[in-house]
Amino acid sequence: MVLFYKNPENEKESISYYIKYNIELSPTGNANYELYLPILKKENGNISEVMENLSVTGNGNIQILNTTYGLVLKVKGYGKISINGYLNGEFSVSYFNLISQETGGGNVKYWIYYNSSFSGGVEVYALGEVMISSVAHISYIQEVISVSGWQEVDGIKCTKQP
Repeated sequence: MVLFYKNPENEKESISYYIKYNIELSPTGNANYELYLPILKKENGNISEVMENLSVTGNGNIQILNTTYGLVLKVKGYGKISINGYLNGEFSVSYFNLISQETGGGNVKYWIYYNSSFSGGVEVYALGEVMISSVAHISYIQEVISVSGWQEVDGIKCTKQP
């Protein structure tokens, strides 16, 4: 028989700390497109560390750009694109920026910019999450964008506790 002993003094070692940023873009047609999406920013206004460690899968390029609405992740590409960042460690609480209004109950509206020469749209799935101990700080968007220009989209900004 094997016994496991959990030492309360070492309990912090088992607590999870991470930050992730995930974007999935799925166009309804085949053409070039450009999107400006929210980034993760700390409560003090600085850019989250995860934004410096993003990987791109698919035919796309990314860059952080300053606009009149604030800093954005500019995505320019073709076809399905995935953008991912994940870091382990202790991080500050971070949420998506570009909030145009908070409508209550964790519901918010985010600014997004879209431009494409084709009439179809792009389904945008965006998730930002910071896990501190057992508390998740979450930003979320899932929307089909088909109108060119700046627009407000529904999203979530919340804190979840067990």
